Amino acid sequence: MSFSTVFLFVLGVAMLALGLGINLVAGDEVPILVCLLAAGFGAYLIGTSYFSLRLDERRARARESSTPVTAACEFERVFDGDTVSYMARLTVRGEAWQVPVGGSRKVRHLIKEGRQSCQVWLDEEGRVVSLAHDGAELRVLPFPRKANDA
Repeated sequence: MSFSTVFLFVLGVAMLALGLGINLVAGDEVPILVCLLAAGFGAYLIGTSYFSLRLDERRARARESSTPVTAACEFERVFDGDTVSYMARLTVRGEAWQVPVGGSRKVRHLIKEGRQSCQVWLDEEGRVVSLAHDGAELRVLPFPRKANDA
């Protein structure tokens, strides 16, 4: 379980409690819409932490129970005008995957190196859940997808 998952859950519980209990503390001076927005945001954060926990558990199961698969990988920087993201294009067992990865010095260095091999862990459904290069684990973001072209 990662720190960010725990932080999201604690913040969500705090926001939910604030939204539900602010009228008790401040009297009836706070509009109900403000209370509902705070409580709704708290519920959203709790839901987000739940899905983050599921992803962390799936990643941990895959790393503990299976052996890594060697895959050809190429990293690229994607800029859409407002934000920058990093994408790994993998070829795993003949299938092409596009996997979003978190930005780091290692990823920026790998972009310059071009095509290389890396280790990939798959979950029970065959989705990429973890990625490493030269023993250094790279942060795989949710929702990897199969590429249209191989």
